[in-house]
Amino acid sequence: MSSSKLSEEELMELEQLAQKLYERSIILNYKAKEEKVYQKEGKHKADDVKEEIPVSQEEIVVKEETKNETPQENTGEIQFDFSGDMAFTTEEPKTETIDEKIEEKIAPMAKSINSSELNDTEKGFLKQFTLTYQEVAKDKINNAKLSSLKSAFGLNDRMLFIRELFNGNSDLFNQTMEELDQFTEHESAFSVISKIAVQHNWDKEADSTNEFIHIISRKYVG
Repeated sequence: MSSSKLSEEELMELEQLAQKLYERSIILNYKAKEEKVYQKEGKHKADDVKEEIPVSQEEIVVKEETKNETPQENTGEIQFDFSGDMAFTTEEPKTETIDEKIEEKIAPMAKSINSSELNDTEKGFLKQFTLTYQEVAKDKINNAKLSSLKSAFGLNDRMLFIRELFNGNSDLFNQTMEELDQFTEHESAFSVISKIAVQHNWDKEADSTNEFIHIISRKYVG
């Protein structure tokens, strides 16, 4: 180099060293700027930051060639490969809510039933329930009016009525109490209960039946 005369091999070697030195200086400059940015933001640089690999002349040529290629239009849609054997269906799985299950168990109990719609067996229950109501209405001192049937039953009575009158179905019992709480007079409420009594084969003479109607009657006394 002192004589300014270099062979072809020495010139190529010098060119390669200059290229590596240039690439290394770019990396060091980038790291220095990166450290300053992280210091300003109060962040700590991760220990596992990877060094950038110097790009060779061949890779630069390839990248330049790919820039000239027409980029594929991005429509924002996700592309799926359906060339395999896997089959897909667009039918959504049917979900069933808890309320729907309860309604299915309770049907065909209606919110409001006219006594004229009852059959003879149901009218027999309605007549007996009406007599119980009249007895409760006469003795208002010992039969205070209930504001709601949801909290009218103790634990023991609740379990007894669910077991003997509602076939062990607590959902049906709870929904029936909600329905009856919506009525303001006894005839509509007892029409509903009369249908339930026939559906679940209540015994008119059973103590559980009489006790249940006695409590229900207190909801509608004046």
